[in-house]
Amino acid sequence: MESVECHAVIDSPALARRFGIRCAADSIFQRLLDHILGVFDFADLHRKANLSRDRISTREHIVNFRSALEVSIKLVHGDTAAAGESGQPLVVISNHPYGILDSLVALENLLTLRDDVLVLTNAMLSHVSLSTQHLLWVDPSPRYKGSPENVRSLLLAVRHVRRGGCLLFFPAGRCSHLQFYKGKWLIQDPPWHQHLARLLDLTSAPVLPMYFHGSNSTLFCVGGAVSASFRSLLLLRELLRRRGTSIQFAVGSKISSKALLELPPAQRMRILRNTTYSLGVVPNDTN
Repeated sequence: MESVECHAVIDSPALARRFGIRCAADSIFQRLLDHILGVFDFADLHRKANLSRDRISTREHIVNFRSALEVSIKLVHGDTAAAGESGQPLVVISNHPYGILDSLVALENLLTLRDDVLVLTNAMLSHVSLSTQHLLWVDPSPRYKGSPENVRSLLLAVRHVRRGGCLLFFPAGRCSHLQFYKGKWLIQDPPWHQHLARLLDLTSAPVLPMYFHGSNSTLFCVGGAVSASFRSLLLLRELLRRRGTSIQFAVGSKISSKALLELPPAQRMRILRNTTYSLGVVPNDTN
């Protein structure tokens, strides 16, 4: 597939500029970068999944993409029915081990129950040809903190939940990677963002925790601990590495915001994070 066709699927020159890398779209360096990032392989996968069709639902887009990637999913604990129906305000939170695939699987499952789901999504993916009907773009990098785009998306998220919608939110804002925690090196989410506590203050919505098992490659997790940009640039490559695998996830019980709102924000965040991660050690319901 030619670079021009690939760049219609993934605007990798614009993506590179987001990280301070500038080169001509038809240059040898850009082609090399496209190979490193997995742009050609992703564009081929995009074609096989026929994602250019726009007369199918977002959920069908995800199912077709997952099928082309040969990725199966398995709910090992809980019930997605806990997400309720459209018109019932809800904030769904999750750990973020994969960066793209966990978002797609969570959205796919939520859309089987309700069509009013929005996802706060890394703006880096705005350069990828995706169905954007359910996406709100945010950029977690420090230099975009407080940017008009981020503020607008957060305000839209609050308004959506207040009106009875469902919001899927990954509070870390970044993928899990190597972290030093309580004297040990562990692969887990970086500290969760206080936006979650503020979101609950403004909406009083119940919270549904989800947990995804697994992690990205050692290169991603270790290298990502050194450079956030390096980690972000590897996301497509990591997605392609999941080809032919199974994604396991768990769903917890809905948590009323009433008791949470009586707690200080830091304690509230600690409880929600611990509750989410506890789903990773609950007995497997499918055994």
